[in-house]
Amino acid sequence: MKLLELAAIVSRTFQEDSDLNSNKKIQKVKNSNSRDVVTGLDLLLHNLSKNYAKKYFSDHSFISEESFDKNNLKVSFSRGDMFIVDPLDGSHNYSIHSNDYGYMGCVITDKKISNSLIVIPKKSQYVIYDDEQVYLSHKLKQLSLSHISNSYYAYNPMLSDEERNVRSMLLNFIDDETTGLVRYGSACVGLYNLLTNHHSMFIGQKIRVWDAIAFFPILQNYGVLISYYLHEENMYLIASRNVDLVNGAKAIFESMLNKKMSYYSVKNTLNWEL
Repeated sequence: MKLLELAAIVSRTFQEDSDLNSNKKIQKVKNSNSRDVVTGLDLLLHNLSKNYAKKYFSDHSFISEESFDKNNLKVSFSRGDMFIVDPLDGSHNYSIHSNDYGYMGCVITDKKISNSLIVIPKKSQYVIYDDEQVYLSHKLKQLSLSHISNSYYAYNPMLSDEERNVRSMLLNFIDDETTGLVRYGSACVGLYNLLTNHHSMFIGQKIRVWDAIAFFPILQNYGVLISYYLHEENMYLIASRNVDLVNGAKAIFESMLNKKMSYYSVKNTLNWEL
């Protein structure tokens, strides 16, 4: 299992940080956005991941939120092999002592997701996708599928007027078709809660690829339908076990994008416009 050792390293780092509480200091603020911060733990997990990728995936390009380069992404995907990491999704939450944050790593080989890792510290949980199988540190505690719940909606704060109009349409759709909207600053935790049926749907509007891609094969393994559109580092994503919810939100996105969104399958190469 290629990411088991990394799961142990990341889990141990989260635990040690919780004991010491030493990395919450904000190192920098990105894009003049007070919610988009980098902490000491971001940088520590970034470096640990980079070293792991260099050791075990030396033929894969390393793509991280903390060292992103658009030209490197284009060249890397054209070659087909990448290791994509979000070292700390929910950095702002972490910095203010909220426990809604997590780690995501994804290995792309020949333009397909071959391995992925999710770590959710507050659940003491890691999830590994390897060789078309999913492995967990603890069994998922899932609500009944008959349970009707709310939707998690993640969106980029820097939206055009057209994107804001789409956001309004999606908010109306969420209110009409589910029990409402939740946001708590971590797509990683939101997607994990979709796995456990605490949300009916996850929508990502112009989020970054590292915010969600590691979840794709894991979601599919648990019967979640995924529709996505990837353009450079940006992603539009709908995920739900309810086909009508996916198709309804998909139609709203496609009306703006003038593009057809893809359905994810572990068997297919990723559709990615670069």
